[in-house]
Amino acid sequence: MLLLCSTYLTVLVSGDRYFLICWPLIAEKIRTRKMALRLLLLVFILVNIYIFPHWFEYRTKSVYIERNVTLNASDPSAVIVLREKLYEIAYAKLGLNTVYLSIYRFYLNVPVTFVIPFTLLTLCNGSMIHKLLLIKKKKRRLGHRMKADIRITIMLIVIVLTFMLCRSINLFVNLLVQLSPCLNQNSLHRFNAFANLFIAFNGFINFFLFAVFGQRFREMVLYLFLRRGQHPF
Repeated sequence: MLLLCSTYLTVLVSGDRYFLICWPLIAEKIRTRKMALRLLLLVFILVNIYIFPHWFEYRTKSVYIERNVTLNASDPSAVIVLREKLYEIAYAKLGLNTVYLSIYRFYLNVPVTFVIPFTLLTLCNGSMIHKLLLIKKKKRRLGHRMKADIRITIMLIVIVLTFMLCRSINLFVNLLVQLSPCLNQNSLHRFNAFANLFIAFNGFINFFLFAVFGQRFREMVLYLFLRRGQHPF
């Protein structure tokens, strides 16, 4: 749920910068606090509706294990058998339903998780890159505010491209599972771990991207943790 929310929040931020750079007059009307809160709430509700069936794919089941315990080290025959009850996660009936897995986990998951957000991100960022190149080509005399907006937009483009690269590995794993059902389980776990590593790396690298591109961000970090410089506000 949180992963999908972060995906569509990235789309919202890209859309915000797209309107600011490519349609500044429209941006003045729609880029409001109220609109931002409404869109955040809409993303949260829609993602929860989509994720809802996922909560019923798993269940807990109890298993019993037996182990021998020696009571006296000097007497190997003094052994008792202990029976322990453990709990583990297993698939519920829904999680084992092949029709459900085919429709929900592939035919719905791939478009909702990858195709739609990646298409929107590509369109928004492609348009912004084109607009920034036109601005640079015309060599307009830009004000301080416009220069700051352009720096933020460039930072966002780099963040989004990193995001798309890291998440595309996950898409590859999903396609691999669907197209190669006989894939060795060890290989599948290896690919899945690799995809999860890239997702974690994506969240980790954002801090450094903000630090490289955002002067205000650097000032805030230095002030909060080292008490260096003036208060950013």
